[in-house]
Amino acid sequence: MANSDDLFLSTKAKQIRNKQKKLEEIAAAEKKLKEKDFKPDQDFMNKIERKPAIQAEIQDLQGQIDLYIKSNPDWATKNAGPQLGEKEVHDRIVDALRLIGQMRTLHHLINHDHSLVEFNETQRAALSGVHQAFDNMLNATSDAHGAFQDQSHIGAFAHFFASLANGSENVSSGIPFNELRVLIQKHASDPDHVAKTNQRIANKLLAAQKAKQEEDEKQANAEAEKLKAEGLIKQAQAEAN
Repeated sequence: MANSDDLFLSTKAKQIRNKQKKLEEIAAAEKKLKEKDFKPDQDFMNKIERKPAIQAEIQDLQGQIDLYIKSNPDWATKNAGPQLGEKEVHDRIVDALRLIGQMRTLHHLINHDHSLVEFNETQRAALSGVHQAFDNMLNATSDAHGAFQDQSHIGAFAHFFASLANGSENVSSGIPFNELRVLIQKHASDPDHVAKTNQRIANKLLAAQKAKQEEDEKQANAEAEKLKAEGLIKQAQAEAN
């Protein structure tokens, strides 16, 4: 709803998004708190203690949105464009789900070796930020009871990927979602970019294979020299006797 033409809804949605970002920061702080040698200061603890209040604020904002929608049942149709057909809806859902897979593939490929994909530092940071929302959701939902009580990570994931799939102009870690979506789809689907990436992967594998062969040959030669030296020593000892 952050992109809604309705000013009230878009404002409330942005407020929710900002508070969800704060919850993500608190989740990272809670993870940091579990580290054995970490010693938090009072500001750090105060930040974590804000979690229940922020969750309550999100619920209150969502309640305002729900009440507004209930009171204005025709809000969504005021500026509605042409209705999508069943096939178009299906295709958009498929594209959105495919986008998640493409995002994760590129993220892990870049983490393995960022030279394999032509993303600059800002683009890599934006991709990592969206992927972090996905990881946070997975980690949170691995604890069924906790995830059911606190669904903020699910909401953050839904927001990030809805913004990505819809091509929102809102900015994610330095670049707009619509620009990031184009980058992901281009590098994951465009034949020229896919061919270049596959060639880089093949070159890297070939170089690794060549390096291993050279190392194996080096070790084999060293072993042969060792055996030769041992043979000469034994021969010298036999001749001396």
